[in-house]
Amino acid sequence: SVGGYGSLVVNTSNNRIEKKISDNDLNAIFFVDNETAFVVGNSGELLITKNRGKNWQKIELNTKVNLQSIFCLNKNDCRIVGDSEGLLITGGIAKKWQIENIVSGGELEDVFFVSEKVGFVVGRNSLLLKTDDGGKNWQRISLNYKTEVSQFIEGIFRFESVSFFNGKIGCV
Repeated sequence: SVGGYGSLVVNTSNNRIEKKISDNDLNAIFFVDNETAFVVGNSGELLITKNRGKNWQKIELNTKVNLQSIFCLNKNDCRIVGDSEGLLITGGIAKKWQIENIVSGGELEDVFFVSEKVGFVVGRNSLLLKTDDGGKNWQRISLNYKTEVSQFIEGIFRFESVSFFNGKIGCV
């Protein structure tokens, strides 16, 4: 797991390893295979390990947005979202990282792809977006849902996590 103050915590059946890998708060980790993982965090932090977390390398991105979530189909096909500016960042080990704005002023929280083409992004203000073309175009999806006071943060309803079984069945 990752967290505040750049901390990485690894729990195994034999021990627990804690170490600092960044000066920024870290928000998400995604392993693409037994050796390779990406970590995203505040101030545009993107880190990669190719040796199970023993060493971490910083990848420079041209943004200081707090990166909230990363989802990879494989080590060359990853998507990252940030909590302001509506940014979607795509790339991978052998693929140059590209930054694009997919929704003006969007505060994005999570990203999930079921295939190369079909993916979802969620965020504040009940934001749910879907793509059927790999992220070139995004459509806003409206949901009918019942809200309770406990579901509001700072007076703004936000979706914080998304997971889909296929392009039509999933949870937000």
